[in-house]
Amino acid sequence: MLFLENPNLLEDISKSALKSLIKRDVVPVSFLQWAANQDDEGILLALTINEQTPKSVLDKLANHSSESVKEAAKLHINWRVELELNWQEMVYEAIPNSSLKRNEEKEGTLASILPI
Repeated sequence: MLFLENPNLLEDISKSALKSLIKRDVVPVSFLQWAANQDDEGILLALTINEQTPKSVLDKLANHSSESVKEAAKLHINWRVELELNWQEMVYEAIPNSSLKRNEEKEGTLASILPI
């Protein structure tokens, strides 16, 4: 209904609201695909947090110019088809050596979300 009232809703929404929407459990895949075309690093990192983010979006993010976005995309559960059974342990082992850990002060980084 909101899109009927304002067809440019996604273009007009604030970055913080957009990040919050992307992190929600129930988000249309088309919305996640649209968000992957944004230039804001925080929005792209938010995409890497949502477990619903499709591999096609992660492939795009894995080739981004930002090292933080690249690393976060490659740590996403949907990045690989065949993951080890204990994927959380693999992520916890990878974070201390990544730029995500070194950039803890940045809003939205994976390192600031996961307890290490």
